[in-house]
Amino acid sequence: MTVCKGNMVVRQTNTITSGELLSTFLHPENIMIQFERKVRTGALDVGSLAFAVRGKAPKGKFNGKHQPPVVSVDKNTLIPERRIFLSKCFEHHGLAASSDGTINWFFISVRQVLDWCDENGKSSLFSSTREARVAYKAYVGHLKESLKLNIGKRTPRTANSLQRLMMVMFEIYFDDIDCSVIFQGVSVIRFNRTTVDSPEEQDVRFLTRVALCLSKQFTEYLLGNSSFPLKLNMPGYTSYYFPKTGLECQTPYTHPNAQYYAFDYVTGKVRTVEECLALHKLKYNYNHCASSVEQAIKSLEDANNNPRGEARYRVATIAAQAYLQLFLLVTGINASELVELEYDKAYKQEKDLFKNDFRGIKFRANGRETAYFLGGKYGYRIFKEYLKLRDWLLDGLDCKWLFFNITREGVYTGKTQQLALEDPRRFVRRIRGKFAPATIKNIATQKARKFKDSIMYELRTNPLTNAKVMNHSPATNRSDYAATTLNKQQEEFSNYWAAARAALKLIKVKSEVEIKDESVPSGHCDDHGNPNASEPTPPIEPNCNTQFGCLYCEHYSCHADREDVHKLYSLLYVATELRKFATNMEHADHLFKELSIRIRLIIDGIKGRSEKHAEMVEIVRHKVMSLGELTTYWERRLQRYEKLGVLV
Repeated sequence: MTVCKGNMVVRQTNTITSGELLSTFLHPENIMIQFERKVRTGALDVGSLAFAVRGKAPKGKFNGKHQPPVVSVDKNTLIPERRIFLSKCFEHHGLAASSDGTINWFFISVRQVLDWCDENGKSSLFSSTREARVAYKAYVGHLKESLKLNIGKRTPRTANSLQRLMMVMFEIYFDDIDCSVIFQGVSVIRFNRTTVDSPEEQDVRFLTRVALCLSKQFTEYLLGNSSFPLKLNMPGYTSYYFPKTGLECQTPYTHPNAQYYAFDYVTGKVRTVEECLALHKLKYNYNHCASSVEQAIKSLEDANNNPRGEARYRVATIAAQAYLQLFLLVTGINASELVELEYDKAYKQEKDLFKNDFRGIKFRANGRETAYFLGGKYGYRIFKEYLKLRDWLLDGLDCKWLFFNITREGVYTGKTQQLALEDPRRFVRRIRGKFAPATIKNIATQKARKFKDSIMYELRTNPLTNAKVMNHSPATNRSDYAATTLNKQQEEFSNYWAAARAALKLIKVKSEVEIKDESVPSGHCDDHGNPNASEPTPPIEPNCNTQFGCLYCEHYSCHADREDVHKLYSLLYVATELRKFATNMEHADHLFKELSIRIRLIIDGIKGRSEKHAEMVEIVRHKVMSLGELTTYWERRLQRYEKLGVLV
């Protein structure tokens, strides 16, 4: 992507939403897509990808008042095939009803691939399958070389993702051509599909303690209209918090120079002119010190005389983000669902949904109710405290969302807006180098799950509540694994044999010469588009769009060949991952446990046909379950879940 400033121009563009992707566009090279605010603030200039020479997107935050960030291009480098590619991408995502997050991630990633192609003489990658193969081999070689030389921060996982993306790009463009001629002979970049490393337990406990301290103390100060400076009792130290942007407090984590010398952060007083001179007699003169003391006194008076001033809004937003962090850690909710949670007045009068020991509330998101446990009576009390802070922030206004942002236009406006997907991570960024070490990292919800007991302990809950939140018994909470009861064993065997009988009765393992049907991501189908359940109440309803319920459809069949075994193992892999990281384990087991059993039974049926079939099954099993080489369809589904956190 060589930038020649003399030929660069800013195009007239047409901004659309993701809901308009199926419209007809005469000039796709001029299209920009405006996503939901929670996904992206400014519109994304996807049309610029049709040009081989383009600049970078203008920097700066788009707030809706200015023109969207249009990428400058050299109009002489418009590539006709890229126009077709963009149109097909629009159609692809429009028909799939892809979410805004998926579409945004797709085009940003496509830009990475095309940037490299344009910078390395491979701009004609869509002109023919031959050129596509040349570009594909070169790009994969580049990815492997960058991993070998440890260039940049690219990991084998991200390299694999980019390789798979390029394959999808060709499959979209050459939709009526077998793309195997492009990919043949080029090995897939491998990576270990292990579970994400869990954070150290002390990190989880530290973050929980800091969030608790800030949320509770700041809320108490705000509701009591306490005067600045505010005394903070934090883990391991005490400090006073002054209304001075960027220089509010002095902690073990702040830079020694990050303080306003007229404030005494230890005693909470404003220093006298003489005290300032004694501290900085070689740096400041009397007049400078006198002016600083005067400004310090005035800032305190202004903050204390305005009960809803800028200083208090800053404190309130920190407290709200701290509560949000606690809610994430305790419930394990995904960011994509959290930003959709709606407020209900009944939360203020909500009673226990189960027993007095537990506090569970049904939250509504996108019209669907989901119950989350809040970590016992103490966790429930914290949630109630947040509701009081929420009332203070709204000051009588109505807001649809349970958690929200207060907008800023230079200063806090008091107006609300829905959280963006990145907002749940802002608390950690905000406390770095102030209330926490500069090296502290965000604790992803799936990572924190391992240490949920520690989070519960910090919230001072009892072991029984811990067990409920963790979805296991108190005995399990005291040991690594629970001893299975006789009733549980009988239930497991009953489920297994029920699935076995269903598989033998409804699933027919056929060879490719015995039937002519349509290939689908889970196997084959003899009436695609007309799903019909093979049993009265299947765990997963057959749906030709999602593919998870195919094995419960009367039209499903499986060929006894490598292709269908690869599909089944890929489906099994994705189902296993979804069960592993699900926030609602009971729901995940209900959906995928019997499905996993059915898949294994079908594979065992193929394996038992002959030694040749058994050898083939073992090769495919190792390829998928050990090396992580899934089919293209299930690889894309898995990447979508990993990117967006769309778990069960």
